[in-house]
Amino acid sequence: MIEKMKKITLLIYHSSKDKFLSELQSLGMMHLETNNSVQSEELSNTREKIIRLSKAKKVLESYKEDGVITAKEINGDVSDLLCDFENKKNELDSLIAERENLKKEKVSVIPFGNFDKKILKELEENRINIKVYSTSKKNFAKISAELVCSEIYTEGTEVYFVVFYKNDDELQKIQGTECKLPDRNLSEVQQRMNEVESQIQIAEEALKSMIGVLPLLEEEMTVQEDLLHYQVASESLSAEVEGKVLIISGFFQSKQEEKIKAFLEKEDVAYFIEEPTEEDETPIKLKNGKLASLFEPVGNLFSLPGYTEIDVVPFFAPFFAFFFGICLGDLGYGLIIVLLCLFALLKVKNKGLRNIVKLGLILGICTGIAGFMLNGFFGTQIIKADGSAGMPIFESIKNYVTFSNPADRTGPMVFAILLGVAQLLLGYILNAYSRCKSDGWQGLFQPLGTILIMLGAVVLVMVWMYKPTEVNPFSDFAVGPIPIGEWLIAVGGGTVAGLVKLMTILVAVGVVFVLLFNNIGSNFFIRPVKGLWEMYNIVTGLLSDLLSYIRLFALGLAGGLLGSAFNDIALMLKDVFPGGIVLTILVMIIGHTLNFLLNAIGSFVHPLRLTFVEFYKAVGFNGGGKPFIPFSNKASKNNN
Repeated sequence: MIEKMKKITLLIYHSSKDKFLSELQSLGMMHLETNNSVQSEELSNTREKIIRLSKAKKVLESYKEDGVITAKEINGDVSDLLCDFENKKNELDSLIAERENLKKEKVSVIPFGNFDKKILKELEENRINIKVYSTSKKNFAKISAELVCSEIYTEGTEVYFVVFYKNDDELQKIQGTECKLPDRNLSEVQQRMNEVESQIQIAEEALKSMIGVLPLLEEEMTVQEDLLHYQVASESLSAEVEGKVLIISGFFQSKQEEKIKAFLEKEDVAYFIEEPTEEDETPIKLKNGKLASLFEPVGNLFSLPGYTEIDVVPFFAPFFAFFFGICLGDLGYGLIIVLLCLFALLKVKNKGLRNIVKLGLILGICTGIAGFMLNGFFGTQIIKADGSAGMPIFESIKNYVTFSNPADRTGPMVFAILLGVAQLLLGYILNAYSRCKSDGWQGLFQPLGTILIMLGAVVLVMVWMYKPTEVNPFSDFAVGPIPIGEWLIAVGGGTVAGLVKLMTILVAVGVVFVLLFNNIGSNFFIRPVKGLWEMYNIVTGLLSDLLSYIRLFALGLAGGLLGSAFNDIALMLKDVFPGGIVLTILVMIIGHTLNFLLNAIGSFVHPLRLTFVEFYKAVGFNGGGKPFIPFSNKASKNNN
């Protein structure tokens, strides 16, 4: 659910601004409407320092071993320590840059080897000039026959050679590219590389020795973030009455109204509180139960709801978890996820990470349940085609498998579509509730009409595809152990004809509702014309939306077949080589690891897509909410 908010406008006397903002920040209950684009020298300095602290923190965290800070205690001013760190980091970066340049220089010097500069100088004094060229082997053979030259290096078909000459006219015979002699020879470059490498190690050790500064940097970063928040709020104040009165608006949770009022009564400030309007950008704070709140990060990947919208997290959470399980669809994979998450819960202490691990635990349980329903265990069948258990451990539970026939593809596929029907029905029910709240009773009918059309059309399609006869009555229609046909026949009065008639009436009533109650703000007699376009969108939209849920079946099937293929390949190798059992186990481990990782990605992405596209569209979800971020003092909270 979405926490109820109240809007407040504060009128602050200019002389008490600093004192009031400081105490309001310590209170930490109010979300202020600040202008984050404001600029000032103080803001720029604070933002720059936060960036510097963030970079230092990131570097030092990379040097942490096993997450434990073991360096000696470091005292000193944080600003001085930060400057000291940056100097050491700049020195290291400079050395690393020099090492990269030396690597490039070494490549360019290799053809010249360890030439002696003294010899070159002596030759020059004796008026013997030399130049270095590169050319092809074919050209070098011609040049060496006519001039005094010596090959010094060969790379592929290219030859590097030295030419000894007395006048420049001799060089005209050379067909090649002149190469400039480097300033340093290969030994000198290598020596400098060794020196730089040693200096890099020393510089890195110097940085590592500052690991103890990390807690101080984190603490200072929190202080600076609080200061930035304060400065933005201060600069966002609107001056009135010749600058003597400063105005700012904000929001707070309705349940904290008495505390807010008690605080403001003690301050030199005037205020008035009101209910937020649709024009206000009211911040959003979600309040869900322990289980539903685990799925809030999933919903936040798309957007927070608007203040007047429904919080859909509790409604999509069970579907998302089960859809993930169906896509992965393997009891063995589910057990692996559960065991890994249970182990992680024993090790992870961070609250945010623990919530992610708990979400993973739920997804693992759903994967195990779905895998059991779909008759899969590490690519093998829990129940074989002849009705026997695939493994002895499944003998006692084989009769509880939902889709026990390995050859039955239709049952799981229809089951996936029926899950889609259930989710979309829930979405349109929420849509009807939301429209009824915002538009009155008339807003109820268009989503209700869509519900009736979808229910009627789905049942009519079932009857048409099943083609019931006396020998093959519709009451025999079932999805696994679920007697869909019996339930529907009972709804239709015991006959297929009665069911068809009832569903036809539902579709007709739904069409009437859509034609007459779309665009309820427009003229009643114009609505049927506009409703034709609405009907087209509903019919085509429902068809594509429902067919989208086939992906649940397809992904589960693909993962099961790929897992089975790895098993077959592994078992084929068992008797091919001596000690083949080791190779069999290795192929199974690698194969199922790859299958698990590939399917886990798809199992997260595709339920996400069904949630954000199909379900959100049915709900009429717009989103765009901004989070409730109280103007608070994090540093004091951490100290407390």
